[in-house]
This record gives sequence, structure tokens and C-alpha cells, in this order.
Amino acid sequence: MTPVLGTAMWGWTVGRDQAFALADTFHAIGGRWFDTASNYPIDGNPDHFGLAEHWLADWFTSRGADGQVIVKVGALLNDGSNACDLSPAGLRARLDAARDRFGTSLGVFSIHWDERDNLAEIEGSVEVLRQAAAAGYGIGLSGIRHPHLYAEALGELGWGCWVQVKHNVLSSHALAHYEALHDRGRFLAYGLNAGGLKLGTVYQENNSAYVRDTAAGSDLSRFEAMLQSWKGIQLLPTTFNELALAYAGLNPRISGVLLGPSRTEQLTESMNFLGRLDRIREDASVRERLERAFAA
Repeated sequence: MTPVLGTAMWGWTVGRDQAFALADTFHAIGGRWFDTASNYPIDGNPDHFGLAEHWLADWFTSRGADGQVIVKVGALLNDGSNACDLSPAGLRARLDAARDRFGTSLGVFSIHWDERDNLAEIEGSVEVLRQAAAAGYGIGLSGIRHPHLYAEALGELGWGCWVQVKHNVLSSHALAHYEALHDRGRFLAYGLNAGGLKLGTVYQENNSAYVRDTAAGSDLSRFEAMLQSWKGIQLLPTTFNELALAYAGLNPRISGVLLGPSRTEQLTESMNFLGRLDRIREDASVRERLERAFAA
């Protein structure tokens, strides 16, 4: 299970010093994969467009650190709208900019947000992914409305394509949405903590309250009781964060998790739990207990 440090909140709820502290902690524990996007943070402030990407590049330069970066491109604004430039010329310019910014640390070049249903246009975008792959970079997809068209356009190039999917105990339909790439894609789960959810509390994330609907509220009560009953039992999760990591880690289609902590303490907890996943998978009683809980 590959841990990837996300930067979506850098420049928004996470300041520069804290962002660097998170990257330092992640790297010190052994993390080597980082994720960013040209429109992070998506806070609606045009002055912040690309800020997370710049901070991450600055961190690499200042630390002389080794590691690989997943760069997602295409969005033209950071206000949450679907305004994109996925033309071949636009993507080639973004690829060149990512190479200049991250140098040998650029690991994966990804298309971010595509609602098009025109196969010919998608094939034009995929041609740039093909050029990136020929240059030795991994390729990726995130926020794709019609994955079957990308599967057709990618062909054999789709093998090992990094696909980011929202996947947590309250919402896991996104994985099924990418069924056309199931036999080829390398899936990274994000949104593990369901928008910053903390059990038993009123919690704010991204400057807006997390709203629990009736179905989610029922699940949350069940999970909260479950976690309380598991306290003191070796290997089983004791926090919602650990439960979310286990949910992703036990899914055979998920090969990595995108972590988006705002505190180094949560990052350390996540990395420590991921280090126990192999033992959880090998312990039949623990694994089966978790699988029954998730299937309920």
C-alpha cells in the first residue's frame, strides 16, 4: 500500500511552515510519493492558483529531498468550476512547466477533471499522455466523467495508469465508476476521512460544516460504537482515520492512499497504521472481522 502525501489544503487551511513540517515528517518516516495539482488550493482565491504546487517545489529544492510527485493538470481556475484546458497544446505546456518545476522528481503526469464525451478530443489529450510515458513518466487520471472513453483511447497505455478515486466507508461508488480501467489501472484512494469527519464531534473542514444525512448518521453511530468496542484489541482500528485506512487497505483494487492531514500527529498515526496493514491482512481473524464490519 503506497502512501501519498496530498497538498490540496496547502495555502488554504495549511500554512507554509506547517506544509513543510508535514512534508518533513512524511519523508522522515519513509514516504516518497507526493500529490499536487495546478489549481491547488481550490479556495476560490485566484491569487492562490498553483500555490500548493509552488510550495511543494520549494520544499524539494530547500531540502534536496528525493521523492516523486504526481502532478494533476487541466483546470484553469481554483474556484471549483469545471473550466479546463485539455487541448494537446495546453497539456504539452503543462508538462513542460511540471518538468521545469520538479525536474527529476516529476513522477506522474495526470489529467485532472474532464467532463467531455468526445472520443476524438480525448484521444488528442491522451496523445500527450503517450508522449509523457515515452519520456519515462507515469500517467494518471482524476475526476473523469467518462472513463470508458479514456480506456478506449489509452489502449495498452492504460496498464499501470494511476487513477485517483474518492473511496471511504460512507462513499465508495467512484471505484465502480472506473470499471473500464479495473484490469489496468493503479488506483489511489482519496477522501478517506469523508471530508474531515471526526466521530462524536461537530467538525469544520474547508470552512464549511460537514453535513450528515440520515443514512450517513446511522453508519456513523455504528462505526463509533464499533471503534469503542475494539479499543485494546491488537491490530484493530481505534480511530475513524485508522478505520478509513483499513477500508482502503483491504480492498484488492486499491494500491495506494492519498493522505491529506493538516497535523503531523495525524500523519504519523496514518503512516504507523499503514505499517501494520500487512499484519492485518495476514491475521485471518482480524481481517475477517473488519470485512464483516464493512459489509454490514
